[in-house]
Amino acid sequence: MRAGAHGAARQAACASVLQRAREAGLEQVGGSVELSHQSRDAFKRMSNSSGEVTRVVQNIANAISMENDNEHAIQSHVEQVSMLIEQNDRSMQEVVNSANRLKAVSSALNQDIARFRL
Repeated sequence: MRAGAHGAARQAACASVLQRAREAGLEQVGGSVELSHQSRDAFKRMSNSSGEVTRVVQNIANAISMENDNEHAIQSHVEQVSMLIEQNDRSMQEVVNSANRLKAVSSALNQDIARFRL
């Protein structure tokens, strides 16, 4: 009976070792599954963050484009104002020239009138 008891004890010990090995394996599989879920969630967060970065970059690009358009419009207006100033300068020079001619005509008329008064 001793041999039978020894065999039963050995079988029970093996069963116990196998049970512990299964439990350890299940724990490792469970840990792996948890890590897999954590990895999946991390990738989802990265994907969402990547989408947000893309939206922010697009908003910046749109703002820069609008700023460039505004700069071109301002430059065009500055050029128009510059041309108007140049036209105004020419007109003012013409007014000065006309005033000088009018002054000369006025002086000539005053001289002619002064001759008739004598």
